[in-house]
Amino acid sequence: MAAAWRRLPRLTCRSGFERLRDERLSDRNRPILVTCGAGGQASLGTYLLKQMGFQDVAYIDGGTAAWKDAGFDVE
Repeated sequence: MAAAWRRLPRLTCRSGFERLRDERLSDRNRPILVTCGAGGQASLGTYLLKQMGFQDVAYIDGGTAAWKDAGFDVE
């Protein structure tokens, strides 16, 4: 199992994430809402986007599960 982990690519700095960024997000003042199933990954994503210079970034506390529990629609 440990050998498999060595083959996975690692992004160890912000520049690694920069190359994965969608061109439509070149405006770093554009509002971005991040979500995931329970909120933990969205929190991390929000932190990374802010580190990359995005100004208006937020996440849904509790993720999509909390969104659904609050009665909001999910497509």
